[in-house]
This record gives sequence, C-alpha cells and structure tokens, in this order.
Amino acid sequence: MRNCTILIAAALVLLAGCENEHAVFEIRLRPKADGVERSLTAWRERSRNSDAPNKPLVDAEVARLAKLYAERTTGDSDIRQTFHGTFLGQLPADIGGRGTFEISRSPLGTCYTYLERFRGDTDIDAQLYDRRAAVDRLCDLVVAWFDEQLAGKPEQAAVKRFLHQEFRQDVRNISAMLYLAQGSDHFPDEKADEVAPSPVGQRAAVVSLVDYLAEHDYLQQVEFPVIEACLQPDDREAAFAQVRKMLARKAKLPPAAADSALAFLRPSPEFQESWRKLLRGTPEFAQLRKLHEAERRRNPEAGEPTPEKVVEDLLTACLLGDAIALWQRSRDEVRVSLELPGPPHDTNGTWDAETKTLRWRRYLSDAGPSAVYCYAQWTVPDEAFQHAHFGRTAVVGEQLASVAQLYRSLAPERQTEIDKHLRSLEPGDAIKGRAQDFRFFGETDEVTEAVGRELIETVAREL
Repeated sequence: MRNCTILIAAALVLLAGCENEHAVFEIRLRPKADGVERSLTAWRERSRNSDAPNKPLVDAEVARLAKLYAERTTGDSDIRQTFHGTFLGQLPADIGGRGTFEISRSPLGTCYTYLERFRGDTDIDAQLYDRRAAVDRLCDLVVAWFDEQLAGKPEQAAVKRFLHQEFRQDVRNISAMLYLAQGSDHFPDEKADEVAPSPVGQRAAVVSLVDYLAEHDYLQQVEFPVIEACLQPDDREAAFAQVRKMLARKAKLPPAAADSALAFLRPSPEFQESWRKLLRGTPEFAQLRKLHEAERRRNPEAGEPTPEKVVEDLLTACLLGDAIALWQRSRDEVRVSLELPGPPHDTNGTWDAETKTLRWRRYLSDAGPSAVYCYAQWTVPDEAFQHAHFGRTAVVGEQLASVAQLYRSLAPERQTEIDKHLRSLEPGDAIKGRAQDFRFFGETDEVTEAVGRELIETVAREL
C-alpha cells in the first residue's frame, strides 16, 4: 500500500496541468451619508498568455448575485456582469463570507468602519475535529488491512504498533501542515502574467513537508525517485519495493522482512482485491451504496460506487483536498477599491494618495484558515463644531473614532447630555478642566457612567 508521501506527491504532479481559469470579483465602494454604494463586477478570466477569451459567470451565479443587489447594470450577453446597490450595516454575501459597513456619528465628527470577510470557514475547531476524525478513520482502515495480511506472522505486532501510533500521529501532523499552508498565500503578484499562488509559498510548503518526512525517516536520499516511479505504471514494482523497505525500517523489522513478511505489498490483482474486500465491508461503503440507490431512482444511468471511493473521500477530507487548494494554478480573486476623502487611520489595504483610493487584491479560498479579510476605519471631523468650541480641530483619527463609537453606544437622552456639555465649551486655557467637569444627571448604571467618563477623558486628552 502506498504511503501518504506518494499520494500527496502524485496529487501535486497531476495538478500541475490544471487549466488556468479563475473568477475575478471587482468591488468598488463609495461611502455616502446613508451608507455605502457598492458595485460588483464579476467574470471568469484566463491567463494573459492564453489565447482563449474571458468568459461570463454561469447563469445560476449571475441570477444569485442579481437577487442581492437593487440594480443589474449589464445585459445577458456581457462577459462582465455588474451589480449595484447601497448598503448600511450588513453587506451582501455576494462572494461568500460576511461584511459590515457601520457609521458612528457624534457632535465632533463621524467614524466609518468597513470590515469584510471573503469565504473561508470561521469554525476552525469543527474543521480540525473533522480532519482528525478522517485521519484516524483512514489509519484504522490501514491497520485493519495490515492485520489481515500479517495474521499469524511474528511481524504483525511490530507493524501494527508502528501504524497505530507513530504513523497515525505523523499523518495527523501532515494533515495539519497542509491545512495551515492554505492560509499563507493570499497575495497575488501584481507583476505576474497570471493569477497563481506565489512560488515562494509553494516551495515553503513543499520544503516543510519533505523536511518532516525526512526527519521522521519516511524518506531517505535514495528513496526520492519513488515519487516519480509511482506515477509511471512501468515503475510501480520499484515504487512498492521502496515502500516495503521504508515500512520494515520504521517497524524495526529485519531488512529481510521487507521482501519476505511484506511480500504482499506488490502491484498485483491480489493486492487490489484484498484492499477492495476490506473496503466493501465498511459502513462508509454501505452509505455510498445507499446514496447510489437513491441516485439511480433519479438517474438510471448513474454508475456504481467503487470501494476505493471510501479512501478517496477520507484522503480528500484530511490531505489531498488541501494539496489541491494549495497547488491550484488558478484561484478566484477579489479586488476591492474604497474611495475616501483621506487616508484611513487603520487598515490592511494599500492607500493610493493620487486617486484617494484604498485597494485590496487577494486570492480566495472556500474553506480552511484562509479567509480573506479587508478592513478600514477612518473619520471625518466636524471642523466647524470643533473650531467653534475647541479653537481648532483637536479630535481626529483614532481618538475621534473612539469618541464616535462611545457616543453611539449611549441612549439618546444620554447623548443629549453629552451634546449640551460639548456645546458649552469655549476655547481658552481652562477648556481641558472644563471638558472634564461632566456628570450625567440623576442615577445611571455603571456601564453608562464608564462610557461617558471614557468619552469625555478622550476628548480632554486632545485639548
């Protein structure tokens, strides 16, 4: 049976030939007094060195997006489909994820906050649990198969101990490494001819994986050709010979056991049938057959599930699905632009001073720890109010954001008290002390009292 090293390597080599086509989503944001104008333009794009033209999204996707926006500004025949709407609070989950646009107003000015997560899955604990369960189930099947093949032989206990303990833990670690690697490569190369994961990110993932396998003695220098051999039918015998040697070494068997006790590890019909027999008896295969029977009632031409599908599903859940996501030659891409009156005081985007635009360009992933976040916070001070009562525009940026958000959290009657106090201030040497001389009328709860105190002290620090 091939080890996980060969399976992962095979997946990566085969993926090298994937066609380079990806979806592009351009989002343009323009803040307004009542929310944010949002325009989405989407299409499917080919690499720049390809002769094939770009294509529109599928009709079902266009119809889904049209339901999320007030207006669709393009026709059915257009490759690039554009949608437009104005939003406040919750943003549409057009690309997948969650987003908000919040406005916090105060007498001193207004704070705007944009935060959006594109795709990904935030329930990381559940993902890790499911992945570990898939790893353990896969290893259980491997252990059971080897137990059958080695039944009654003196090598059975040593092989089972290795597979049940060390091998299981190593597959868990490799699964986690591939999972984490998905979140390390979100930034396209602006100068590249096509949208593709950074070669640096790919090499880092490969290096860490190979280093782990070498450190844990799954690979030795002489064994590296096994990766290529397993992909070529004529060399499968040599590949299995290397696997037998590795297993004997890891289980601490005598070298001769590689070709005696482990002789069943050969590319033969008997090998395949013994593995298929085990898989046919699993609950997973019974479930596949049940689903197939339901499918055949809808589609009499549906093909029978194969026992190997059980292993394919487990491998995809804990290993190869991540390898596919990491080594795709093309990934969907999001490009966001946000027009602002000036640079934000907090963002993970890139500010273009010439066009007064904040920009993001990121790869997208459907799951894993690789959700893409775009955020920005900026303020617009009420200069007339601050000049009239402070003699200058004193509270700006992060401090104004804090004041506006604290003010927004207060009940309307408490906001009125803050308004009156701020309007009573006049420029002069005593303004700092006068600003701090504030108390809410009557009794109030501790939270409100703390919010009011923090708001006033924030203002006073800037005077």
